[in-house]
Amino acid sequence: MDPPGSKSVGSQHSLEVGRSAWQNAVKGDVVTMTARAKKLIRRAKPCSSIPAQVLTQPSSTLRVFVNAFVCLGYEKASLLSAAGITAAQLDDPDGRVPCMSIPALIGQAMRNRRTTNLGIKVAAQTPIGAFQLLDYLIVSCQNVSEGIRQLARYLRLSEAPFSVEIHDADDPVHVAYVGIQDSFTAEFEIALAIFHLRREAESRLQPEYACFVHTPDDLNEADQLLGCPIEHKRHG
Repeated sequence: MDPPGSKSVGSQHSLEVGRSAWQNAVKGDVVTMTARAKKLIRRAKPCSSIPAQVLTQPSSTLRVFVNAFVCLGYEKASLLSAAGITAAQLDDPDGRVPCMSIPALIGQAMRNRRTTNLGIKVAAQTPIGAFQLLDYLIVSCQNVSEGIRQLARYLRLSEAPFSVEIHDADDPVHVAYVGIQDSFTAEFEIALAIFHLRREAESRLQPEYACFVHTPDDLNEADQLLGCPIEHKRHG
């Protein structure tokens, strides 16, 4: 099985996948991508009213990051205060919060304690099912190729402000993350895809390399965390 990895195309972040691994990361009759696809869909309710001029996102998205930072040892109360969000708002299953709450939370975490390769480490603390419906649509697939196609097709369900493009005519196949504007999000999104797909494929999916348009804080540590070499490519 050829392994997958990640590279940058121009100013894009991307994930590269070796040809045979892309087509199927499982052997024989072992079902890997559907093994834990259960109880991930939440009931829908009307959103509470928010001023029209304020851009918002689901409170569940903020909750993913708060929980991951708490797992890394950061203080929840400090993070929520910086984000301008109450515990009740955070826990509202149908609530919405300002889009700036996540950058504010990340900034506070960085001020509280410097952690190298923070986006990768937050992704490592984010379980499958954190983005409930999107994760369900991905892990219910039979192989990596189908899973990433679902990610590209349904990413907007999580209201992400970027997109995923699949270049499967290339060898190795690469998956470009288009429109990511900051290093934390780039690290988080690529790491999350690697960690979750590898886990669902029972570790048979191995990246060839990852490439970012920024230089991670600690390249050696990033290599070890992602389980693949890291490359850096500047914009242009």
